[in-house]
Amino acid sequence: EETKGEEWTSRQEQRPPADLTIGGGARGLRVVLMSDTHGLHESIPAVPECDVLVHCGDWSNRGTREETEAFDHWLRDCVPASVLKLVIQGNHDARIPFGPDGMRCDFKAQRAILAAGSG
Repeated sequence: EETKGEEWTSRQEQRPPADLTIGGGARGLRVVLMSDTHGLHESIPAVPECDVLVHCGDWSNRGTREETEAFDHWLRDCVPASVLKLVIQGNHDARIPFGPDGMRCDFKAQRAILAAGSG
């Protein structure tokens, strides 16, 4: 048994390190996380420079079309088009319809993905 473990360890040591610089080049991947903006996203002075923006839910108070359109407008106008936007539905955003796969893009902002969450 010990020999097998030693062989496995030596194989692992021979592998080159993984390249984790997805989209960010030498600087690495920059991710901004936010949640629970409840309609106050426009009061955020500026989204830090990033490659991926993840909003973990509750961009609205009641999940209305108007609140969702305002959030989409903010995504389009205040977050660069080059940024991948992953938006997860929160319990306050529960009225947003989803397809059978639980995921679809309802936002007009470029590179925005809406994923079913706790709603």
